[in-house]
Amino acid sequence: MIDWSWELLGDGERQALRRLSVMRGGFDLDAAAAVADASLPQLAGLVDHSLVELGEDGRYGMHELLRQYAAQRLATDPAEQAETRRRHAAWFSGLLPDPAQPLAGGAEPDADVENLRAATDWLIQQGDPSELDRHLTRLWQLYRRRGWFREAQAALGAALRRREVPVPLQAHWHRLLAEAHVQLGEMRQARDHFERTLALLGTPLPSSRPGWSDVLASQALQRPLRRLRPGSRVARSEARRGWAAEPATVCWQLQEACWMLEDQTPLIPLALWAVNLSERSGRPDLLMMNQAGLGNSLTAAGLRQLARSYVRAAVAAADRSSDPVAISWTYIVATLHWLAVGDWAAIDAGLPRALEVATGARLHRVVDQVVLLAGIGRYLTGRFEEAAAMGVDGRAAARDRRDPMAQLWGLLVLAEARLRTDPGDPALAGALEEGEGLLGGGIPTVDVVRFHVAAARHHLAAGRAEETWGSIRAAAVLAGPEPSFHPYTIEAHAGIPEVCQALLRGGGWPGVDPAEVRAAAATGLRRLERYSRAFPMARPRARLCLGSWQELEGHRRQAVRSWSGAVQAAERLAMPWELASGQRELGHHLAPGERGPGGLDRDALLERAAAGFEAMGCRVDAEAEAARGLAGRPGG
Repeated sequence: MIDWSWELLGDGERQALRRLSVMRGGFDLDAAAAVADASLPQLAGLVDHSLVELGEDGRYGMHELLRQYAAQRLATDPAEQAETRRRHAAWFSGLLPDPAQPLAGGAEPDADVENLRAATDWLIQQGDPSELDRHLTRLWQLYRRRGWFREAQAALGAALRRREVPVPLQAHWHRLLAEAHVQLGEMRQARDHFERTLALLGTPLPSSRPGWSDVLASQALQRPLRRLRPGSRVARSEARRGWAAEPATVCWQLQEACWMLEDQTPLIPLALWAVNLSERSGRPDLLMMNQAGLGNSLTAAGLRQLARSYVRAAVAAADRSSDPVAISWTYIVATLHWLAVGDWAAIDAGLPRALEVATGARLHRVVDQVVLLAGIGRYLTGRFEEAAAMGVDGRAAARDRRDPMAQLWGLLVLAEARLRTDPGDPALAGALEEGEGLLGGGIPTVDVVRFHVAAARHHLAAGRAEETWGSIRAAAVLAGPEPSFHPYTIEAHAGIPEVCQALLRGGGWPGVDPAEVRAAAATGLRRLERYSRAFPMARPRARLCLGSWQELEGHRRQAVRSWSGAVQAAERLAMPWELASGQRELGHHLAPGERGPGGLDRDALLERAAAGFEAMGCRVDAEAEAARGLAGRPGG
């Protein structure tokens, strides 16, 4: 029957039908003309013969059996087939917006996604490498906005399997593939591809600590850390600027991979090298992102004063920028510095702009990161209900994107906030059960520690002694002797000594060695103290924990001094939960006639503590009541 219809067509209609067989998912009149040289009368004739359909939206289509028949006819002339596929790929690749230009409303080729996939397949198999590179660069923007990172990995992986591809293009495709892994939280694979990119560019990274020390020394000689002169060393030639831009683009993302993989050694050398490269490239977007990265790395190393100038320069540049990736990433990294030093006003001012920009550009994982960092800021300033809501939002979005790392972050923000307001909330059990399934490979160890601490607090609130100790012991083993350099992980550091101290106050129980609990508490306290030296926002918690330890050891006067220091630090940093906790401890332990900070006596301190906890919506006594009830309860 189809043969009969074919014979009724004129030569021009046959040619048009053959060539239209390369279309996928429909096409419009412009595409038909560009790809198949099909005119409106020819299309009308094909519609009359029921070989092509015309939809109400003005788009044409073909039944799949008819398309396959026409494709067989086209295959009888390999030259015509190759030329038609080339024109198809050129036309639909050209519909992708230029990544250097802002996306106009409605500019995305929504109706032609299947044609784009067909064009991508042909370019990967047959296209000129430079044309394929231009296509993949534009296509990556679509993948990122749609969240199609698995598809991006498949396309880029296939492109990299081609032979005789110029080295610079291989490097570029490895970088894009690494970015796709980053967007899915797959940091080990991302780091591998980023390092392959730099190796292909002739700048392989060292594999040892002495090697990174050499990098730091060489970059510091070029640009001492204490000299902040952004934009002062732009390379003169366009070729040199381009040479510097590609590794600078790699470096700001490689820093995130190293950060998530908890490898601190490369951070400062890599960030300093990246700033130097960014200056030479003359690219303001790269410079501000890498300045923010260097500021963050310096903060993690405890060099906060030096870090501040880099963060300020980066944020000032972001305020003048229109690049959504650069703006949102700069604010995210700046927020890590602000969290560390307790600059809540900067967080509350900066993250809304990052959220607006990232949402508008459909940077899905970036949006999740902004929401969750905002949640942590709310948590640290006693706005627990807001923090819990942000954790719920981040968890749901990350689950939809199939990003287990960000999903766990959302769960942790939710759990930590709810443990403040209602540690016995039955819904926490379901959240923690969900989190248990996310603890596989690729999750930072410190986040696994946070999870075990949250589980321990939930068990403690329910009076389950052995489960409490099992969870907190797992956290203590994973945490190791040294603190993390992540400023948003205070619960991983403060939670271990706090839960251990609660267990020690509860007395003895079968199956748990108090000496082990005491050792874990002491190690955790030392780790928290070192953490607080790098990050000022942790100092109130460190002093609270120290006071509780001293009180357990029978040193009341020392404990009172520590709690007084916690109150003063919490007032200075505007951290209401720590303030109320310090006031409560002082109110319970001051001797008659003694006064705490501000000249307040016991009753005034307890009154203020109770008012503070009530304002935050906290059931503060749940853990203390559970700890007191643990003694003499076999099995918890």
